[in-house]
Amino acid sequence: MMSFWDRLKERSHPLIMHPAVFIGGFLLVGLLFAMQSWLGLRMWYRTVSLSIFLLVAAWELQYLAWGMFCWALWFWLGPKLQKAGWKYLTFRILPLSVLMSVGVEMMLVAVSAVTDEQASDVVLAKG
Repeated sequence: MMSFWDRLKERSHPLIMHPAVFIGGFLLVGLLFAMQSWLGLRMWYRTVSLSIFLLVAAWELQYLAWGMFCWALWFWLGPKLQKAGWKYLTFRILPLSVLMSVGVEMMLVAVSAVTDEQASDVVLAKG
């Protein structure tokens, strides 16, 4: 049986599928969406003060999780996914992606709760 690193070297022949490049690409797309959201918010609602750091952190967290999920699917199930039929995709991959969506939302809610708690501490300290 091959070790994890041997499998990584074998499966990562295309440069685009190297974990650093693949997940980095996902993070770049997340950054672009965060910038688009922030610019849209600033154009439409000039009086709203939203930290760009929070917006970028939320988008980056989401795209990091999805990038790791997609790369892991490719790494462990690559040959199966390339030959998969509709039954395999419907009954194996679809439930997995739904669970991943719920997990991402749970992470975003947890981050939101932590940042709300920190913001209320700042307001209380100033008051």
